[in-house]
Amino acid sequence: MMQNKINSKKLETGISQLDDMIGGGLSPGSFITIASTPGTGKTSLAIQIASHIADCDREVAFHSMENNENEIRNRIKIQGGNSTNSKFFCECRLKTTADDICKTVMNSNRFYAVFIDYLQLLSNNYSIVNDISILKSLAIDKNIPVVIASQLDHNCMNRRPTLNDLGYSGILEKEADVIIIPYRTHEGSELIVAKNSFGKAGSIPVIWNKEKMKFEGCKS
Repeated sequence: MMQNKINSKKLETGISQLDDMIGGGLSPGSFITIASTPGTGKTSLAIQIASHIADCDREVAFHSMENNENEIRNRIKIQGGNSTNSKFFCECRLKTTADDICKTVMNSNRFYAVFIDYLQLLSNNYSIVNDISILKSLAIDKNIPVVIASQLDHNCMNRRPTLNDLGYSGILEKEADVIIIPYRTHEGSELIVAKNSFGKAGSIPVIWNKEKMKFEGCKS
């Protein structure tokens, strides 16, 4: 596999407080998980970060096993991004595998980041360890951030989630460099950086813009 020589800088997420916490943005070669309970923002956050990177003239690959391309680009439009941006490469196939994603990316130096939505539709209980290993190797070998969305255990629906809610015997907690947990309540919203190989773990208060279906940083 050819290493991606063009990508040596961190990629900003579009949420400055998040960038500050994780060392300036998404790090080349890092494996990142965005995890939440259903309907609380993992896909929205993945789309808005990927779209922001594309709007910064950096090509990204977004693989979805849940939504079709029109739905994703419509979400980008609602969020205020450029839904027709050619730098946002979208592949939507229900039966996509980790190997398929690698084949798309491995022989090209065009992508600065890869996003996958989401783990439970990509893998089953028998393949998940191998699939995570494949995707982490892709990040390292191509020197690009690979970001995968994942569902948390349903047991944390009515409480603040922790790393223990990732499930799968801790394999995601072990392999991920950064784990971001979007968490929304009636009292407010936050991005919990539950694991951070580039700094301290912590929490970032954010605003959930319901109309735009995106997270926005709080003004200082």
